[in-house]
Amino acid sequence: MSNTKFTNTTYREWETGKYKLGPIPESSEKQIELLEHAIYEMFEWLMEELDYDNPGSVSDRLSDQVNKIAHRAYERGCELKG
Repeated sequence: MSNTKFTNTTYREWETGKYKLGPIPESSEKQIELLEHAIYEMFEWLMEELDYDNPGSVSDRLSDQVNKIAHRAYERGCELKG
């Protein structure tokens, strides 16, 4: 993943219509990067919500093929964060 800065929009901004989603990037590489980051954030959220300390606890519930891709995406997010 590149060193893209990701931001968070508040619920209030969404609610009042002060934020609009931009277009989906045309580059397939950029689309993959965004999907990997989404997976990373969802892993982090689920682990916090479910009080898990191991991402395998989340990905083990996925099919084998999806598990491999999701875990790789999570690892890439950790590398970017760390």
